[in-house]
Amino acid sequence: MSDFNLNALLKESLKHAHQARVERAKATSLDVGETSHSAYADEANWISGRILEVIHKDEDGVETNLGVFQEFFYTKTPGSCRKLVRSEKDPHAREVVRGAGWLDHHSEPNPETAEDVAEIRRYLSRRSADEVKEVLKRLSAEDALDEFLK
Repeated sequence: MSDFNLNALLKESLKHAHQARVERAKATSLDVGETSHSAYADEANWISGRILEVIHKDEDGVETNLGVFQEFFYTKTPGSCRKLVRSEKDPHAREVVRGAGWLDHHSEPNPETAEDVAEIRRYLSRRSADEVKEVLKRLSAEDALDEFLK
């Protein structure tokens, strides 16, 4: 077997390996989140439950009425997901909840000092330079492989 045939065979093999890698990347890059969201958003995947009056109770025992909600359960993963949607109907049950996650609190972040801003800028400039170098290396390697396979 001549060197020419071995080089051609190697080139063809690398070309197929590269194409297979590209196809695998395309297959794995499908937006799983979009698929999950479409199943989650499909009303057929939810069954209705009770109509609840939801009451928040804080550490001091103060109760706040959060409203009346229709309860729904996700059928694709039974018992793991519940959704509450506001309702105008009369409640059949009362549910007391605790924790700040039930309340709509918007707090302003602490103001940053000049030293904080300077440190963040230094960190981002170092990180950005390293990331740019890494991306350029990868692009250069991919371009070289594409050029070789042509």
